[in-house]
Formats: sequence, C-alpha cells, structure tokens
Amino acid sequence: MPSPEPRHVVAHVERTADPAVLRWVVHEPQVGGDGTAVALEEASALGRLLGDGLLASVHVRRGEVRAQAGAGHEWAGLVDVVDAAMRADLAAGALPAGGSDGGPAQVDIEELQRVVNRAAGSLTELHGGRVEVVGVEGAVLQVRMHGTCDGCSFTGATLERLVLPAARRALPEVAAVEVVR
Repeated sequence: MPSPEPRHVVAHVERTADPAVLRWVVHEPQVGGDGTAVALEEASALGRLLGDGLLASVHVRRGEVRAQAGAGHEWAGLVDVVDAAMRADLAAGALPAGGSDGGPAQVDIEELQRVVNRAAGSLTELHGGRVEVVGVEGAVLQVRMHGTCDGCSFTGATLERLVLPAARRALPEVAAVEVVR
C-alpha cells in the first residue's frame, strides 16, 4: 500500500510570554486539540525530542502548537531542530487534525494542583498556609488561599513569582492568577 502524500505545511514560530515556550502558528494543515499535552508516537520527530528530554511538552490547539523546552535546554540551540521536527510531523499528519472548536482547554485540576504545590507548596506550608487550585476561567488560573496565606501581604508576590510561571509552563494559555473566595 503506498504511503500517503505528505501534507503541505505553512507555519511560523512566535515567542510567548514564557521564555521556555514557543508557539507555532499553523495555517496548513489544520491542527486542532483542546490545549492539553498530546501523547506522540515515539517514532514521530517530536516524540523523539520529548523522549530525549529536549522538549518537556507539546500542546495542540486549533491553529497552533506550543512546545516547551526541556529542563536545562534553551531555545537558542533548539529552535531549528524543533522547527524541522514540527514541520516533519505536520507533513506526516502526526499531530491531531483540525476540527476542534478552539474552545477552552480541558484542564486537569489535579495536575495543576501538583504544579502549584511543586512551585509554592513548601514555602506556603512553611508559613502555615496552602494554595488550592479552584479552576481555570478563560486565561485565568483561580486559586483559594488557606491558613496564614489567606490575607497575607505576600500573597500577590507568591502568585506572581512562583505560581504563575509554573502554571504557564503547564498550561501556556494561563495569563494571570486570581484569588477567589
């Protein structure tokens, strides 16, 4: 059986607010997804980069693919390799096809809670408090502060310096963190 024709790829890469994440805007072929990390076949070009630790994650949404550099790797040395892998996987149809409505990503609250705990849990627990992930509304991570963190004057700094960058790495769409009651 002949292998399918490779798809024509029209895409360009952009920076994001998070220096560890780059965004490929994909015009052709159509891609889609809910923004969660995609499981890629190890045989795919991006799958190999994930397996080698050069990439930490790949997220697909309608019209875009976001990739996070692996720990200890910087985009200056990765962008050409990842761009080539991205184009190869797009041409081969290795990424989810379009058709998603581009709506909000399905968010794994438990995973976001683990991310927040790794980023700020030891600090907040040391002071007798805790940050609870409530949900994501649009591009806003909603959290509830417990114990001594509730009403603490350093809450804003903790959220801005520790929680927000970690949340963005896990879910690139997050643009802000808000405390809810």
